[in-house]
Amino acid sequence: MATKYAAIKMETAKVGTYKYKLKAISDGAYDADHRVDISPLYVEQTVCGRPSAVFTNKGKVYKSCANTAVDEDSFGGIPVQLSGQPPFALTVEIHHESTGKTSRTTIKDINDKSYRLKKIFRNLQLGRHSVAILKVVDSIGCSREVSFKDETVTIIVSDVPKLTEINQKQDYCVGERIAYALDGVPPFEIVYEFNGKRQKANSGSTFSRLASIAGNLTLISLSDSASNCQTDLHQMPGTIIHPIPSVSIREESARQHIHEGDQAELVFHFTGTPPFSFTYTRSEYLGKPPKLKPVESHSVANVEGHEYSIFTSTQGTYEVVSMEDAHCSVSNR
Repeated sequence: MATKYAAIKMETAKVGTYKYKLKAISDGAYDADHRVDISPLYVEQTVCGRPSAVFTNKGKVYKSCANTAVDEDSFGGIPVQLSGQPPFALTVEIHHESTGKTSRTTIKDINDKSYRLKKIFRNLQLGRHSVAILKVVDSIGCSREVSFKDETVTIIVSDVPKLTEINQKQDYCVGERIAYALDGVPPFEIVYEFNGKRQKANSGSTFSRLASIAGNLTLISLSDSASNCQTDLHQMPGTIIHPIPSVSIREESARQHIHEGDQAELVFHFTGTPPFSFTYTRSEYLGKPPKLKPVESHSVANVEGHEYSIFTSTQGTYEVVSMEDAHCSVSNR
């Protein structure tokens, strides 16, 4: 050695603890056969293994939904298995296929050897994304770089399915068809409640139901076959199906025969939601052979109560031919 400092090559090829004992020394004035014994000097060296990081399910395709919040407690994420001395710092690279761009992120202070990548899902745009582990560093300072091809998984971000009301209204009548246009990849699965009973249905690009009875329809969720994405529909206003209104006259039949010179009160009883409007006719027997034919017609609008009466002294047969309430209408014409 030309200086008073010397470097000793130590074993680092294998993990373990190595002990070195320095017991003699020689310099330029003494050859190796004339070494000077010294008090033993002991050196202990620990060779630690490099940390590692691997995807638990290498090559797996993970599906996510656009514009949805990542719940740190419930979201599964991508499992990663680490070895070494925690805490770790993990660097991953994400290749965004739709734009061709690449981004890198480092997650620090990972204290568990079993870790789930979750934060990388935030702000991912629609499309396919390749995720690779590039480097891991442990608390000792040891590091390992990973080949891009060795540890990769894929994230596919899909758009959530959408639902649009075709008729753009909340109130329907019994007998009408309720229809929604579905946007996504069919078949769709839609969950809804009718009169408090939850039901599930599979549908194509249009979901429709015939309103056979009165009640309340509430949409719960919508999912399609392209991903595990589910659209929460609770924010949509509920749909109310109203019964068809009806009218009856106080007499046992729906008609009352009035003879000329007499006066009669016709009382109409309504079911439904006010205000009511209705049209009634007066008919007489005409022609040979005599046939009952309408000779006059009258309309009454905006009846706020469930009962309405008229007085008449004109002979004929009186009959309601059409009526409507606040939501629905019916006609026998």
